[in-house]
Amino acid sequence: MLLAVAPVSKRYEYDRITGQQLKAALRDLGKTYGWFAKFYGVPRPRVLKWADDREDIPPAVIGWLAMASMPGGAEMVERAMGSRVHDLRSADPEDSD
Repeated sequence: MLLAVAPVSKRYEYDRITGQQLKAALRDLGKTYGWFAKFYGVPRPRVLKWADDREDIPPAVIGWLAMASMPGGAEMVERAMGSRVHDLRSADPEDSD
């Protein structure tokens, strides 16, 4: 049996980015939805929902994109994550944009 839990008060409010802002950031980086999904750690269909404003974009995406946008940032992401991200599927045409 689950015990009733008192609601947690809301401590922070975030101004979320829009799908258009996500698209623009990836375009400025020269990166695809598939690239972002791989290195941010979410399924590509979720990124598509974010880009189409069908789901709220988590606030952490703002910081992640800001770091990736710094000079050499995208390459740093690839170096840091490249050996830790493994695609278990065969080449999937949906992963390219």
